[in-house]
Amino acid sequence: MAQPTPVKKRGAATLEVLTQTLTDENTSRKIDNEPGTYMPLIVERLTDCVFSLSHYFEQNGDLVPDPDMSFYRREDGTWFAIDCTLAIGHYTQALGIAGGEIESFAPRASRELASFANMWLKNIRWQQGINPPAAPKAERPEASSL
Repeated sequence: MAQPTPVKKRGAATLEVLTQTLTDENTSRKIDNEPGTYMPLIVERLTDCVFSLSHYFEQNGDLVPDPDMSFYRREDGTWFAIDCTLAIGHYTQALGIAGGEIESFAPRASRELASFANMWLKNIRWQQGINPPAAPKAERPEASSL
């Protein structure tokens, strides 16, 4: 059976760092490790397994999120992009979540949002000086002699 496209391991490690202090639903934090240089990042825990990441800019006195992405964290630690809203009026939804589980997904949208999330999380790491621990490397099997 087809599965949605997960965020890559490095991006997932970044999401773990960004969300680690959000232990309760409906909590948030602002990350601005380079004040005045880059846009701060707002990280929110919406439910037990759904989180939102957003940059905001001001336009005509209103705060406008751009982008605003939500992510689903499966119990095994795998992260998936749910949806993304851009200020230009573009919205893409890849996953439907119900009862803390993936109920439905659009394969193409899932691939596109995972790709965008991986690029954006790389930029966030660089802009905010976030260095998540590296994922352990799999051991290489020893070559057998023939």
